[in-house]
This record gives sequence, C-alpha cells and structure tokens, in this order.
Amino acid sequence: MLKLKYCLIYLVLIMGLQATDYDNLEEENQQLDEKIKNLKQQLTEKGVSPKEMDKDKFEEEYLDRTYPKLSSKKKEKLLKAYSIADDKSGVFFGGGYAYGVFNLSYQGEMDDKYGVNSPSAFKNNININAPVSMISVKFGYQKYFVPYFGTRFYGDLLLGGGVLKESALKQSVGSFIYVLGAVNTDLLFDMPLDFKTKKHFLGVYAGFGIGLMLYQDKPNQNGRDLVVGGYSSPNFLWKSLIEVDYTFNVGVSLTLYRKHRLEIGTKFPISYLRMGVEEGAIYQNKEDDKRLLISANNQFKRSSFLLVNYAFIF
Repeated sequence: MLKLKYCLIYLVLIMGLQATDYDNLEEENQQLDEKIKNLKQQLTEKGVSPKEMDKDKFEEEYLDRTYPKLSSKKKEKLLKAYSIADDKSGVFFGGGYAYGVFNLSYQGEMDDKYGVNSPSAFKNNININAPVSMISVKFGYQKYFVPYFGTRFYGDLLLGGGVLKESALKQSVGSFIYVLGAVNTDLLFDMPLDFKTKKHFLGVYAGFGIGLMLYQDKPNQNGRDLVVGGYSSPNFLWKSLIEVDYTFNVGVSLTLYRKHRLEIGTKFPISYLRMGVEEGAIYQNKEDDKRLLISANNQFKRSSFLLVNYAFIF
C-alpha cells in the first residue's frame, strides 16, 4: 500500500512538471509570434512588403536568383529533375531475407576454475560450419540531390539461427541464434529505365556499416558426445559472444514508380573487434571441476551475407 502511495505521488509530480513545461512552451510561442508580428510591422513602415516563402516554388525562386539568364527551357528541365529527386527522397522502411555461413573452431587447452591451463574438455579439436538464414529489417532516410545520385543513412537488424555442423562428423552437433544490429551510410547511383518519364530506375549502391553482434549456442546429443566423459555444459562453444562488426555494403537496386525499392546486395566483413565481455562455454563435472573455454582459442568468422530486401520510400 505504501509503495502504491509513493507511485501515485511520483505520477502526480511528473504530470505537474509536464504541464508546467507545456505552459512555458506555449508562453514562449506566443512571445515569438509577437516578435515576428512587430518585425513585419517595422518592415511595412519602412516601405518593405514582407513576402511569405512558397515552399512549392522554392527551387524556382532559387534558380531565378542564382541563374537569372537561364533559358526557360533549361529552367523547366532543372525543375523537373529537382521534382524527381524529391520524389525519390524521404524516410524509408523495409525488410527481407539474408543468408551466410559461420566458421567456428576451438583448438588447444582450457582454463580451470583457478585460471590455470588444463586439458581440453573436448576429445578432439572442434571445427564447425554453420549456415545461417536471417530475416532483416531496416529503417532510415535517403536524399537524392539529382535523379541519378543520392545518399542514405539507416539502421538495419539481422536476426536468425541454424544448426552447428561439425566438419569431421558431417552432422549436427547443436544449434545457435545470431543477431546483428548496425548503422550504415551508402552512396546511391541510379540510371532511368525510361528516359522520358523517369519513373523506374536501375542502380547500384556502396557504403560502410558498423554494428554489434550477439551469438549464443547450445549442444545436442551429438555435441555432448564430443566432450570428455563426466563434463557437461548448457552451451557448446559460447555462452555469449559480443563483437563489433565492420562491413562494406555493395549491391544493385531496382526502383519502381520512384517509391518501391528492391535490392540484392552483400555485407562484406572487413574486421571484428571483441568487446572483452564475451563468455565462452563452461564445462563442469560432478566433482565441481570446471573447464573454461579460452577466448583466444575460440575462433568465430562469418562469410559475406547475401541480402534480398524491399523498402518503401515515404
């Protein structure tokens, strides 16, 4: 009951502070409107007629001021190009499918619970290939300066999983989940498929991304059979692996009606950076004797990711 009372008091205080902020904001807006009104009046008294800017005619006014001698035909052509570029610009949201392969391995000793090197809990060195299928989601903003060239900034998220296949056994030894979230910036190059209306475009893109990945796995019975008798773990190689992932993005695109964008591309891995917070699997027996996988001996690499995406430009 006492906790509920304090919660209600807290909510009342928050609502009161928000109401005060709204009142202050409204008062500031009124003061700003008064200042604008006074400035307009002063300009009128000095014989100057204040003119409101027409946002729809901004490009036309810009051309008139910057290129006063430009012919009407060239001006019309430039205005049309600006209009097409505006249609292709905006916030976008989309998603799709991604595919890649992971290579994992463990070779060498492990640490015991005191941090002293001890024999490995695995009967042999481990080498694993793991195909991964992922769904992708992305959200961002793109800006075209002309119909043929633009840039974009966006975030994307890849989420997937699969089975771990030991190279020597040629069979599944466990499963895993994988998440990669990244921020990216790309350059966009397009050419129209119809030069008259310029509604559809074929293009390419290239850029860079930096992301944070999370990987976790667990063994199945085949995986448990690879471990020295008496030892077990809820994980196979990693309790959690967190790395910074640097990528080079490249691909081709098809834009339909200036708003629907289809892409086929790849994310090439440039390098990885471990954060120092990763946790390898811990194997333990009934006597509380532990074997901890050493991070330096626990290798993880990924292939390039193939992506097929669709996005709508708002």
